[in-house]
Amino acid sequence: ILNNSWRFFFKDENSSDNARFVTIPHTWNTDALTEGGDLHQTTANYRRSLFVPAQWQNKRLFLRFGGVMSVADVFVNGSHVGEHRGGRTAFTVEITDKVSFGTENNLLVEVSNGFRSDVLPTSTEQNLYGGIYRDVELIVTEKTTVSPLYYGTEGIIVHPAKVSTESVEGSVAVSLLGKRDAVCNVTLDVVSPDGYVAVTKSVKAKIDGKLLNIPFIVDNPELWSTQRPSMYRVDVVVGGDTVSVNTGFRDIEITPERLLTVNGKHVPVRGVNLCHDNIRTGNALTESDYDADFECIVEVGANAIRSVEGPHSQYLYDKCDREGVLVWIDSPLCQSPFLSDIAYYSSNGFEQNGREQLKEIILQNIHHPSVAMWGIFSLLRGRSADLMGYVKELNKLAKSTDPSRLTVACSNQDGDINFITDLIVFSTSYNFS
Repeated sequence: ILNNSWRFFFKDENSSDNARFVTIPHTWNTDALTEGGDLHQTTANYRRSLFVPAQWQNKRLFLRFGGVMSVADVFVNGSHVGEHRGGRTAFTVEITDKVSFGTENNLLVEVSNGFRSDVLPTSTEQNLYGGIYRDVELIVTEKTTVSPLYYGTEGIIVHPAKVSTESVEGSVAVSLLGKRDAVCNVTLDVVSPDGYVAVTKSVKAKIDGKLLNIPFIVDNPELWSTQRPSMYRVDVVVGGDTVSVNTGFRDIEITPERLLTVNGKHVPVRGVNLCHDNIRTGNALTESDYDADFECIVEVGANAIRSVEGPHSQYLYDKCDREGVLVWIDSPLCQSPFLSDIAYYSSNGFEQNGREQLKEIILQNIHHPSVAMWGIFSLLRGRSADLMGYVKELNKLAKSTDPSRLTVACSNQDGDINFITDLIVFSTSYNFS
C-alpha cells in the first residue's frame, strides 16, 4: 500500500516548494467542513518517490487507485501512463516500461474535481471533494499474469448463471496479460466456506486479448442469505501468480406480489440511503468511519443500504457480505433539485463516460452477494428522446454485463422513464411538475 509520504500542492501554486506531506486517504476540502469555508473545485498535484528494486526487472508493475475525485492523470518519471474520469470507481495503470529499476522513481498524480460536461455526475447535491481519497496500491506480477487492468477489477469475473440448493452453474471470465499469442496454463479452484475445494480445473489458454471463460458447477452449495451469509473463494493461478476473489451464490427475485426474495424466501427490506462523506473527513472515509456508519444502520433496524450516486469502498461491501445486509448501488446519472442544473448532455464524451462508469461499477462489485441491484438513474427530470434512449441503453448494458441482478431507478416524475428498469422507487422529497 502506497498511502504514506505523498507531497501535496495546488496547481495554481506553480511550485512544489511549499508542498505539504499528506497521507492517503486525503481530500483538500476538509477545511470547508470544519471551518465553514468554501468547497474548492480546482486542480492539485500529489507527488511521491517510489524505489523499485533491481530484482524486479523481470516483473510487471501496476498502480491501483481505489478512488480519485474525480479526474486523475498519472505520470511516472515525467511520462503520462494513464487517465481516469470518474470519482467513485477504482482504476489501474501499468508502469513497467516507465520505471527505472534499482533506483528511486517519481510518481505524480494530477487531480481535478471541477465540473466537466464529459464526467458524470454533472448535477448532484453531494460534494465532489477532490483528492486521492481511497488507497493506492503497488501490484507486482510475473510477465504472464491475470490482468489487473480490466475495468479496475482483479481480472477475474465470476458469473453464476443458475443457482439452486442442488447446484450452482456458471463460468469464470479471466483477463490475461502476456506475450501476444503465447500459451499459458490457467488453474481454477472454487473453495467452499469450510475450506473444501469444491471445483478444480486446469486449462491451456492462448493470450489473444479476449476473456478466457472457464465453466464450473458447484454441487450442493452453501447458499448466501441474509441469515446465513456463506462465502466462497475463487482462486485463479497463472504462472507464479495467484489471484483470489471472495463471492457468494444466491438467487434474488421480485415476486408478482412485489416481494423481494433471497433463495425463494421473502426478506422484508428496511433500507437507508448512505452518502459519501462525514463532517470530519469529507469523502476520505476510513474503515473506522464505515464501522461507525454501519453501527448506526444496524441500530435503526435497517437491513439494506442504497449507495447514493455511486459505490462506496470495498470495505463496506465486504462487511455487508459478512453481515447479510443487502445493497443497491447507484450509477452517477443523477440530478439535483436545482432547476438550473444540467444532468444529461447528448454528447459522445458524456455518454461514453456514463457507459464506462456503469461497467466499472458493475464489474468491480459483481462478486458481492450482498449487492442485489444496480441503480441506473436518480431523479431525472427530462423527457427528451435522447435522454430516454440513453437510459434504455444503460439499462441494457447493465443487464448484459450482469444478467443475474435486477436494475432499479429512483424517480420523482411520471412518465415512460419509470418503465425502463426492472424496479422503480418513487422519491417524495422533491416535487417538480
